[in-house]
Amino acid sequence: MSELFKQALEQAKAKNRGVYTSDDESKFVKQRRSNTKSDLIEITEDKLENILIKHLDKISYRSAWIAPASILATLATVKTTATFNDSFGVKAAVWEGMTIILGVICLGWTLYTLLRIWYYKSELSLESLLTKIKNTQA
Repeated sequence: MSELFKQALEQAKAKNRGVYTSDDESKFVKQRRSNTKSDLIEITEDKLENILIKHLDKISYRSAWIAPASILATLATVKTTATFNDSFGVKAAVWEGMTIILGVICLGWTLYTLLRIWYYKSELSLESLLTKIKNTQA
């Protein structure tokens, strides 16, 4: 075999193995930085699953206020714009009273969900989740 062919074969093998010379890199890479130091967390699958299930339950608190607030807004709109009439054998005053009672219930429900979000706000963060997974104190 010719010397040129052997050299080309060696270069092809080197490139197929992912081995590149510094000359090849300098054509495309201006500067190389490495940021690979990290903490290793060892945890069993069942513990991680329990932590994540509890965290997901608390994450659902973030959007729990939407349903009661929407119903409350609807009932407030009905109360201010509707003319209550006798229908289905129920008097107009009863319909109006039911609207007010449901509005008060939805107001309480909305306040409850907002207070629950405020109470658990520190436990809803990513840092809190990592602290629980690492089993360290904040």
